[in-house]
Amino acid sequence: MTARKQPNRERRPNYHEAGKTYSADNCQPLIEAAKAGHVVLHALARAGYPGRRLGAGQLPGLCSVGCWNAGPNQKWGLPLHRNEGIEISFLASGKTPITIEGHPRLLSHDEFMITRPWQPHQIGNPHIDACKLVWLIVDVGVRRPHQAWTWPDWVVLDRADLERLTRFLRQNEQFIWPGSDEIRRCFLSIVQAVGEDSAGSSISRLAVRINELLLALLDAFQRQNIPLRKTFTSAERTVRLFL
Repeated sequence: MTARKQPNRERRPNYHEAGKTYSADNCQPLIEAAKAGHVVLHALARAGYPGRRLGAGQLPGLCSVGCWNAGPNQKWGLPLHRNEGIEISFLASGKTPITIEGHPRLLSHDEFMITRPWQPHQIGNPHIDACKLVWLIVDVGVRRPHQAWTWPDWVVLDRADLERLTRFLRQNEQFIWPGSDEIRRCFLSIVQAVGEDSAGSSISRLAVRINELLLALLDAFQRQNIPLRKTFTSAERTVRLFL
């Protein structure tokens, strides 16, 4: 079951699991790379994430949305880190190594990756390759294991559709997915809205386009025979990861 709310997310949240506390990442290597001119960054964000600030009432629960465009010979990457929300990243061009929960992979052109809230991952090994990456991070209110996801009110998918999407996102272990023309269109339209934003002028467009993306993801998942396992959201998984 998924609920909806409009939380205040200005402080960097923490996650408590198996006696340990984790803090949300702030992407400091990306901030430094952008300041040094090594990468072109366009983003809207709140809390510690890089980019122009989102107002308190603008898309509550959206932690970060944006795009980086990195040329060859990059000397930075995002080391092992965690984010408080569901992170969906699409590679619009190029390729780059990633690691999710200790599994190294290569993210290639027109593929997207998904990390669940607080799932450890890194981008680069240790450095990123030349690539254009588009991402969004949506906080769904997870602060301890097995909590129900609470989507923000501006996510307007039908309740049944949103519950199906949540099950797909929570109950499978596939990290990288093939894109499609529709998914690529959705991500590029998000990039356009971020780039054109001036003092919140693109907030409505972003809300519409992120909802379009979530619906496109649901359609893509439903076309595939994806094995779902409830144990991925159970206490059994927490004990296994802790051990």
